[in-house]
Amino acid sequence: MTGVSVRELTIGDELASALKLTKVAFGYQTGDPSTLPEITNPLDGRVVYGAFDSAGRLIGAMHDVCHEQWWGGRRVIAADISAVAVLPE
Repeated sequence: MTGVSVRELTIGDELASALKLTKVAFGYQTGDPSTLPEITNPLDGRVVYGAFDSAGRLIGAMHDVCHEQWWGGRRVIAADISAVAVLPE
């Protein structure tokens, strides 16, 4: 696939678009629209990235949640990748 760019999403319309994409990817077609409210609000330690096609359309999104772990008695900065969603096509 050519022409795909990945960058951090901005608060507002881009995160709202990521919410819609997540609902499609995880089957939230009906029901309470507030089932995934956290994606449209900033959260300390979380970065939401989006993948855009050459036309600027959001085609994928994922969350990177930063945290710390302890390995061998040392603090190690880590991240969890979650809520990965892509368009069905």
